[in-house]
Amino acid sequence: MAAASYGVGYAFDMFEERPVLRSNAAPKREEKKEQPLVKVLPNPRRRAQQETRRNAGKSVKIFVVAAVLLAVLCAQISVGARKYEINRQINEIENEINVAKSENVRLSSVLSNYISISEVEEYATKILGMKKLESYQIEYIDLSGEEGVIYSEESGSFWDIFG
Repeated sequence: MAAASYGVGYAFDMFEERPVLRSNAAPKREEKKEQPLVKVLPNPRRRAQQETRRNAGKSVKIFVVAAVLLAVLCAQISVGARKYEINRQINEIENEINVAKSENVRLSSVLSNYISISEVEEYATKILGMKKLESYQIEYIDLSGEEGVIYSEESGSFWDIFG
């Protein structure tokens, strides 16, 4: 597998030996400013302040996480309560629908009783005092011959006859 070149190189000439040039002149010394060593003693007040800052940062993080969790919990409770209320309303309406359906069945049976032939005959005979026709009382009209009804468009519309 060929190595990929990304424009990175090494300067190997830094590792080659260099000839030391000697001269009679003394080499220039760089002046180093020596800083005096300072012994740092632990400062209990500073350390306490740093601990207080770290603890305050932790406390703020804990407070923020607790607030977020409390907000999520409140939202869950609110959604659950709303869902319960909607389900209760749905069940109430379904019960009303079932009651209305049973009332419809009851009223349909009452109506069918009122319009049945036997009920109509009984009402007509008992309450209205009507009697059934005898066969000799029945007359039929035959309109198939010359005595039929003739309708022409000159006489007006069909509804004008009845109006």
